[in-house]
Amino acid sequence: QDKGDQSELQAALQLFKSRVADDCLCADCGAIGADWASVSCGVYLCRACAEEHESLGIRVSLVRQLNDGWGWVQRELRYVAHGGNAAFRTSLERYPAVQSLPRAERYSSRFAEYYRRHLDAICTGAMQPQPLSPDVAAQPSTKGEFLSAAEAAALAQEVSRRFETALQQWASAQGRSIPSWRAWEAGEIGRAHV
Repeated sequence: QDKGDQSELQAALQLFKSRVADDCLCADCGAIGADWASVSCGVYLCRACAEEHESLGIRVSLVRQLNDGWGWVQRELRYVAHGGNAAFRTSLERYPAVQSLPRAERYSSRFAEYYRRHLDAICTGAMQPQPLSPDVAAQPSTKGEFLSAAEAAALAQEVSRRFETALQQWASAQGRSIPSWRAWEAGEIGRAHV
């Protein structure tokens, strides 16, 4: 591992170990042992609720396992560091109609999009969104209308991974071999192979 990976691992471990008690409980169901997080909303989740969030997709809730800090990058850590269960809950309390929605609808609502924009603005220094009026907060958001910096990076990684897989499958069907992008980025493939 390089120094960047080690520093991110250390930052993640420190953040996760220093969580307040509320962040050790699932933001959605209150279960003990919140060892997952929705980077999108900066909240901690239990495994069952994390699976439900994952089913909503990266464009609604980017979910990561805490995993003792492995695989976390600084960009994602900022969202959970600046978010937290209490901050999300405090914002949600202003919108009782959203609180009563089923979980999937709550996280696909205009409120959830507003909150993701709000958290993204804190993390990236962008301009804060205008607060929502209670009458529109419970309405469904337009999926994909907004992606936070963390969600966009994760989506780009997913698209890149899928492209590489498709390219490798095509090359295999053609009887060819194509080095992986990771090998190229790691400098294992020289320009002479291009």
